[in-house]
Amino acid sequence: MGTISLQNVVKRFGSVDVIKGIDLEVGEGEFVVLVGPSGCGKSTLLRTIAGLEDISAGSIAIGRRTVHHLPPQKRNIAMVFQNYALYPHYTVAQNMGFGLRLRGLPKEEIRRKVEEAARVLGLEEYLGRYPRNLSGGQRQRVAMGRAIVRDPDVYLFDEPLSNLDAKLRIAMRTEIKSLHQRLGRTTVYVTHDQVEAMTMADRIVILRGGEIAQQGTPMELYGKPADRFVAGFIGAPTMNFLDGSIEAEGDDRFIRLTGGLRARAPGSTPTGAAVAGIRPEDFRISSDPGMHDAIAGRIALVEPTGPSDYLLVDTPSGRVTVVAANGIGRVGDQITLTPAPGAWHFFAPGENGRRLAG
Repeated sequence: MGTISLQNVVKRFGSVDVIKGIDLEVGEGEFVVLVGPSGCGKSTLLRTIAGLEDISAGSIAIGRRTVHHLPPQKRNIAMVFQNYALYPHYTVAQNMGFGLRLRGLPKEEIRRKVEEAARVLGLEEYLGRYPRNLSGGQRQRVAMGRAIVRDPDVYLFDEPLSNLDAKLRIAMRTEIKSLHQRLGRTTVYVTHDQVEAMTMADRIVILRGGEIAQQGTPMELYGKPADRFVAGFIGAPTMNFLDGSIEAEGDDRFIRLTGGLRARAPGSTPTGAAVAGIRPEDFRISSDPGMHDAIAGRIALVEPTGPSDYLLVDTPSGRVTVVAANGIGRVGDQITLTPAPGAWHFFAPGENGRRLAG
């Protein structure tokens, strides 16, 4: 079985708790992505699962076995690193079969397993080459092949695409996800790239300061972020945040933003200072300044991206980013922004303010 269970895991370096009592369950065959800003503890947490770092407290189990006291080679895991970790003086075939040779498997079995993995990864014609003769993407495939031949219970990926160019990263993340669907093995994947996390994960675990800020499916985190930190981390471009205050009128609630805009809020929203969040793709652009709940603004910058433009718009409530169709506006144009129905998110004040409603 490839389930993973972390119970109150703590990792301490000196007097600093880098991992602060994390509980996490990963189901059989699940693809879980650990994501968060630099220094949040995601790679350290992965390394404790692999056995490359000892835990300071708590327990780690893979399947029915408690493994935190075992060395990496006894945990039946395979890890793919950011820097490929290939032996330059070994061929592709020798690199892929290295771990099997250490385990003493017969040469014919090693050859069969290596050739099978090479077929899966499209590496058949490269088996006799050396790493120096391969591209970055091909080297990463070799590292993945070395993991596949071991037939582990769990695959661990530590930012495997961060050294690749943008085009190759997109292609490789598709390959990794397709490989997971084909093999069906439990996978824990670390990245700092939230787009990578959104496109690959069955479940995302967002870390902040060595703790879990929120976990859920990509769309759960996108649609119902637990706090302002998560809301700002998930989504590209990032969510817009505008200061305001929740006011009550009978059983109804409204938010009044700096600059005067008033918009309806859910009836359960507590009154008082609040931050309103709205994603750049949830604005609708109009030329009618008299529309209800509309925000008037002036385009300060246009960033073409190919399929759409990112508009930076100055409004009385602050600068916002808007995703718009190509050519819809130019710098200096006055436009009117109307939020899509149900688009507002409301948070308590502060960088990590909790979700209030929306």
